[in-house]
Amino acid sequence: MRIAAALALAALTAGCNLTNDTVLVAMLVQSPAPPAGLGVTAPQTTAAQVYLGRTSVTSPSAGDVKPLSGATVRLLRDGTEIATLSEVQPGLYEATGDTFYQAGSTFRFTAQVGSDQYWGEVQGAPAAPAMTLTGTQTADIYTYPSYGNDLPAPTFPIQRACASPICDAAFYGVWSVSGTTVSATPNCTNAPQDAVALLQFAFLDDTAWRVQTFAPSTGTCFPNPPGVGDYLVGLAALKKGTTSGNTSIASAAYAGTSDAAGVIVSGP
Repeated sequence: MRIAAALALAALTAGCNLTNDTVLVAMLVQSPAPPAGLGVTAPQTTAAQVYLGRTSVTSPSAGDVKPLSGATVRLLRDGTEIATLSEVQPGLYEATGDTFYQAGSTFRFTAQVGSDQYWGEVQGAPAAPAMTLTGTQTADIYTYPSYGNDLPAPTFPIQRACASPICDAAFYGVWSVSGTTVSATPNCTNAPQDAVALLQFAFLDDTAWRVQTFAPSTGTCFPNPPGVGDYLVGLAALKKGTTSGNTSIASAAYAGTSDAAGVIVSGP
């Protein structure tokens, strides 16, 4: 269970000519740790993902990216290698770990292809965002006596504080909890789930991910009929870093970690 974009790109469209043909998209996201009051025991894991590809532009408005396999991809924290990423799909490299993430650190992804090295780096990785939900909380648990009258609707505000007028990009997600188990996939999320969505987030316009308050659909996020149940709400703040000069202008690198809260809906 994690908030992490699927970085499997089949193709992309670029609006200008690219000076270099190697695309590197790197993302490091630490999942939310369930609050103790939910009774869920799940480690706070970090997913490191890199998509590596080559692009050729045939006109000023169109291009494509083809996966680049066989690279040696590593993750470094403050200059020390902490993981080697394995190729799980053509061009997609991944590693997970419980101790990867440290706020304030510099994370660098390197991809070695023959004698060429490409990298993406995020300096000063952010701390977890200060997330708040509507209602009264006790130890990161928000309890709503009824789904129909007390749970905010038709949208469920997920708020955070920002240090500046422009927030870091963020992914939210809401998962159902059954006993001591959190669902493998979120009921709702704004994390990119396909190639088109990832393109919009990483390469075009990420304004929708930089707002202070997200407002997903209550009915979608809390679907247990009639909404009664336990849920995990997570919010990951992602700082955007830099990439090496020998990568294309479409390249990007992100790193972030998550805050979490529990939601308990007691009645219909």
